[in-house]
Amino acid sequence: MENQRIRVSKAMLKEALLKLLQKEDLGRITVAQLCDAAQINRTTFYKYYGSTYDLLAEIENDLFEELKETLNNSSLSEKDMLTCNITFL
Repeated sequence: MENQRIRVSKAMLKEALLKLLQKEDLGRITVAQLCDAAQINRTTFYKYYGSTYDLLAEIENDLFEELKETLNNSSLSEKDMLTCNITFL
């Protein structure tokens, strides 16, 4: 289980990557740029990830897990879920 410090570091890295992706392609984002934007040491980055692609994969996995949890707790019918007949507020 991750402690608070690890969760905060990872959250800062994820947020920084998402901001950088608004301006730059993933292949052009360096670990140094990412760490500078997140105000995290490169050693800390490499403690948890091998590359920016690994970080993006974790962001994607987090998103899918959140979607899965939302759908499992939803009162929508399976048909509505499959056909995306969802009304967003």
